[in-house]
Formats: sequence, C-alpha cells, structure tokens
Amino acid sequence: MKWRFESVKKYLQPKGSRALMVFGCQLALLFVIAFVVYASGGTQNARPHLAYLPIILAAFSFGIPGGLVSGMVAGLVLGPWMPMDVELAIYQQQSSWLFRLFFFMTIGGVAGLLFEVLGNTIEQLVEAEASMLRALSTTVSLRNKDTGNHSERVAYNALLVGKAMGLALADLQGLYWAAILHDLGKIATPEEILVKPGKLTPEEYSVIKQHPQIGADLLRSISEDFEPVIQGVLAHHERWDGTGYPYGQQGEEIHIFGRILAVVDVFEALTSKRPYRGPLLPEDAVNYICENRGSHFDPGTVDIFMDLYNQGKILVHGRPPDIEVAPPVSAKRVILSGKRYIFTD
Repeated sequence: MKWRFESVKKYLQPKGSRALMVFGCQLALLFVIAFVVYASGGTQNARPHLAYLPIILAAFSFGIPGGLVSGMVAGLVLGPWMPMDVELAIYQQQSSWLFRLFFFMTIGGVAGLLFEVLGNTIEQLVEAEASMLRALSTTVSLRNKDTGNHSERVAYNALLVGKAMGLALADLQGLYWAAILHDLGKIATPEEILVKPGKLTPEEYSVIKQHPQIGADLLRSISEDFEPVIQGVLAHHERWDGTGYPYGQQGEEIHIFGRILAVVDVFEALTSKRPYRGPLLPEDAVNYICENRGSHFDPGTVDIFMDLYNQGKILVHGRPPDIEVAPPVSAKRVILSGKRYIFTD
C-alpha cells in the first residue's frame, strides 16, 4: 500500500469545473449588486462599493487574474449602462465609469497579488516547521541508533490504525507527527539509562518516565500549532486502566492518539531488539497485546489493530515507505494559504 500526502487547492483556490462554478457564483453576486444599485436609485449613492466583496473574493480564489477579471466585470456592469440617477434618467459621464472600472481592476489586481504573496509566505512557514520536525525526528533516531526506524514503523502502523478508525485527515496528519516524535523527550535521558542491558532501578525508571512531558514541553515551545501532536506525545504511555504515566489518565480520558500509539509502540518495541533482550516473534507480541486488552490497551484500538495484523498490513521489520506529511497548521493558516493536505492510498 502506498501512502502519500499532497497539497491541493481544493476549496479556496478551485480548479476545473469547480473553478467555473465558484467564479460563476462570484459573477452572479456582481449582477445582484448591480440590481441593488439600480433599485436604490443608481450610482449616485454608496451601493457601488458593495462590488468590492466579489472582487476581493475572486482575488482570494484565483489570484491576480481573478481580481482583474472580476474588477473589469464590476466596472462594466456598473458602467455605461447603469444610470447615475434612475429616477431622472441621468447617465454617468464616461470619465466617471472608466475611472471606477480602472479603480476596481486595480483593487482586484493588488488584492490578488497580496493574497498570492501571503499564501506563499504561509506555505514557506509551514515547510520550515516541517523541516524542524524532521530535524527533531532525525535527532531522536541518531540518539537511539539501536532502534533504527522505530519511530517510522510506529508512525506507519499508527496511520494504518487511524485510517481504519475513520479519523479525519487533519487528525491523521497530527497522529503521524505524534508517532514520529513520541520519544522526543528521550534526548534528555542519559545514554547509560537508554542502553542499560539490565533492569532499570526505580530512580532510573523515574527518569525515563519524564520523557513524554519533556517532549511535549519542547514541542509546545516551538509552535502552538503542534498541540495535537503534543497530546499524542504526552499520552503514549498512559494505560487504559489508569496506571500509566505521566498523568494516570484512564479509559477515554486518554487522547485517541495516545491510545493508538500505546498499541503500535508496544508492538514495535516487543518485535525489535533492545539492549536488555532480543526481539519477540510477532505472534508473541500480538498475544501480549491481546492479553492486556482492557488493562493496558484500549479494547477498540486492539480490535482494529488485530484486524489489520490478520490482514498482513501491519509492518513488523524494515523501513516503511517514505511518507511526506506537512506539520499540523492552524485553521487560520489553512485559510490564508489556501492549502489543504489530503491523505490518499
């Protein structure tokens, strides 16, 4: 199965037949405004300024060309055939409506340019955040060389489970990064603890238990847009029965990302080599997960995971397919950039 995320301008910057429909609606709005202007007595009042709305909308949806075309249509519709005073049948001077047409086109072109510049700037910021998250992911991988591709396999399997659950596209995006960065806080864990071949002491275990909070604090210091990721990082060691950490959350109090990551992370850990033991067989790992269904793990998540495992979809070893996923972005950024990130098979 091939997984990929791609950026498309679907709603705010449409294409094809959808673009014709959107632009048609914007032109229809111009003609409605022209009717309002005529019905209110002509261009001598302030009603012609209502045309700025469809002009700005067209500039937002289609950039400079949309703004210019919409401005030209607005100028013509409110131009030579539109009386200045309907009751007295006084028409506008040519210089007046030509100036308005030029002004409308200028407004549309400038607005389109500004929206394009703003959208490109927002997109660059999103890509910068993605690069930062990838750098953090690489740091985690280099810090734990013996668990190479661990986070990537956790992310791949988490996406499988999340998609089977029917999570929204934005949630899948956040889930991916939560999986990639779930062990980010371990960069603050002393190496002698991470690679210790024997059992950890209570003091060492208490240090290990700090890594979800450390990782969450680090992500929160970078961007408020990472809050969905932070919730997954915080919750991936919580247990369904409330005996996990860092907060001892129970049942559905645990964020859905944490419930998914708990299952796929444990499966990945059990089937991988560790300093203190060799890898378990996949059959033994799934038996452990089933035995702890309802205690350690969310029963519903286990059921979905097992269904995927029985279908042969769960990745056990090796490097998963490369996945390009943009970082979570705020709704405001999505609107300003005109971008959406979609998940496809």
